[in-house]
Amino acid sequence: MRLTVVRYRPANCYWRSVCRERAGMIARPMVAILTIALMVATQGASWASSDSRADVWASQGWPLLENFCVDCHSAEFQEAEVDLSLLQDMAGIVKHPELATHAINLIRFGAMPPEDALLPNDDERRKLADLLDEIVFSATCDLRPKPGRITARRLNRVEYNHAIRDIFGVDLRPADIFPSDEVGGGFDNNADVLSVSPMLMDKYLDAAEQVAQDLLLDPDTLPVIERTFAGTHLNILGDFKIGRFGEQYFASDSLAWIEFETPADGHYQLTIRGSSSTPIDPDNDNRSSGVDRKDFETRTAITDQDGRLLGIADFRYRGRSGRSSTDQMWIKLSAGKHRLFVIPTTELRSDTDGDSKEAAKWQVGDSIWPQVAEWSEDDILSSVRPDNVSLEPDDELELEKHPTKISQVIIKGPRVDDRGDLPESHQRLVRRRPSSRGDGFARQYSNLANAARDTLEPLMRRAFRRSITKDEMEPYVGLVAEATERGGSFTVGLQNAITAMLVSPQFLFRVEQPSERDIKAAFKEAAPGSDVAVKLTPSQLVSRWSFFLWSSVPDEELLRLADRDELRKRDQRQWQIKRMLADPKSQSLADHFAKQWFGLGGL
Repeated sequence: MRLTVVRYRPANCYWRSVCRERAGMIARPMVAILTIALMVATQGASWASSDSRADVWASQGWPLLENFCVDCHSAEFQEAEVDLSLLQDMAGIVKHPELATHAINLIRFGAMPPEDALLPNDDERRKLADLLDEIVFSATCDLRPKPGRITARRLNRVEYNHAIRDIFGVDLRPADIFPSDEVGGGFDNNADVLSVSPMLMDKYLDAAEQVAQDLLLDPDTLPVIERTFAGTHLNILGDFKIGRFGEQYFASDSLAWIEFETPADGHYQLTIRGSSSTPIDPDNDNRSSGVDRKDFETRTAITDQDGRLLGIADFRYRGRSGRSSTDQMWIKLSAGKHRLFVIPTTELRSDTDGDSKEAAKWQVGDSIWPQVAEWSEDDILSSVRPDNVSLEPDDELELEKHPTKISQVIIKGPRVDDRGDLPESHQRLVRRRPSSRGDGFARQYSNLANAARDTLEPLMRRAFRRSITKDEMEPYVGLVAEATERGGSFTVGLQNAITAMLVSPQFLFRVEQPSERDIKAAFKEAAPGSDVAVKLTPSQLVSRWSFFLWSSVPDEELLRLADRDELRKRDQRQWQIKRMLADPKSQSLADHFAKQWFGLGGL
């Protein structure tokens, strides 16, 4: 048995001149081809039966052929090695169209039967030739759907560009530098002539790498900021003291400020190390003894230069132990120069949570702190500490008067996943990033495989025009893991995976491979020794629609309907065809198909 895939087209006819004459294969208006497309797409066309012609041949044609020809050209005699008994019925004519064609030509020309044999009159000769003509046409040139063997169709330049546009949402047009597509029968999407040369393969590799790099930008190559402001480098407004290790002790009405420049819009990590030094209740043994309890955390505000609250640091009570606690937060900043203020307080975290009156001023992003506006620009600039000035520790440090200690402020960023200088395509396509620690070869990722799958699965689904199994995805996820093991970033791994996806035959070729289930079912139902036809899967059907009407890959709606097997419904198929024709992408039907069909490129 031979396996074929259903292809909706007239069967190839040996007698091409008769087919062209009878089937009327000439150019027609555009509406005709769209009507045919709708009929084929909905599988609702009805085709004429050849049973009536077979009956006429059996009752009128074969008796004439048997009477005048078979005596000399039978299975027993086979004069000139011709056996016309093979043409007794439709099945014989289907198997021997060349023999039937040869007989028609000789009968019409008058070369047969010979003059010394029983000769038909002119009416009998004409009738025999016409009836044999009809049955040959009916047997070999009927327009019913026939299974065909489908050549894997390579994407041409137009389809490649459109596929890149629709999969990734960017119009890069990498195929413009590809070699010109071969043309067969006037069309540049003829599967039988679309070969792959070594030069084209090189172009595919170059284009895939360039597309991946244009879509995703490696954040490791972009500028970042990581500045540490130690206690002695903090600019202080108000009363303060210097500790033995350079930390700053603030009075209750003092504040610190730092200034820095950020390279891009995004979220920056602010780290503050400090502690609270004075108990709120001197008679509370737990508090005064330095017990580390969250109930005693005091709050420190971080604001911008307008006093807007950007973040909150909570310091635990440490007494005179010298230990500091660390608090981290993400604050959103634009690219450029920034001035942040650090405003310590003695307010307890437990008193500022919930709906209390004190909680109103601790609303990040909304609250405005008036302390910032109390200091003029001259006051702020005059508080800048020169680099060559060192301060000596204060021996007489009264913690009750300077209750908050800050030893270090660190600003670092921006965060990789939302920095403003990343391409829009990067932020849209990378759906999830794994958490990481360290840099380079020392970098370690958590949940890397799941993050890679979340980004690659929708892209592979569109590129391969079908659902993707876990086993199919694993090699691409492995490319991401391999890149990170070599010291590359997660983004470099995604670039490698996208490059591999774009040079895969599953993307470059429209491969219509039946499923194992459909193959087994078709073989089970087929007669022994016959060809086996397997219907198109829903995903293959929508792929044919989209490449005909859009010269591109199916959209998500078509793939979703194919996955749900909802295209069996006639009204759903018709609605989708109408939707696709109404889409601006259907302009390619006129720009490319109609242009080549009518030969308009030569004008």
